[in-house]
Amino acid sequence: MVVEKEIELVKFGSGFVKESFDRMMQNRKALRSKKDGFKEHSKSGLHKHYDAKFKTLPPDELAILKAQIRTAAKKGRRNRLFLFWSLISLLTSVFILLFS
Repeated sequence: MVVEKEIELVKFGSGFVKESFDRMMQNRKALRSKKDGFKEHSKSGLHKHYDAKFKTLPPDELAILKAQIRTAAKKGRRNRLFLFWSLISLLTSVFILLFS
């Protein structure tokens, strides 16, 4: 009687592991089948890729546009530097006034 209960316990544990392993294999096969289906659909033209067309400018207008971009960048950089150094000088003067 005791031997039969031990065998049942062993069967229960191994059955559970086998079931979980079988489920993993079934899920793996299902994923593979989905991938194959996706490959077939993508080859059939389900997903179309379009070529992007960008606006082109003549060389003289392009040079003018580049010059405008450069001047705007220089102006922005100059404004940031001015703000940075004014903040540093303000903090330095406050520090000097507090500790003198």
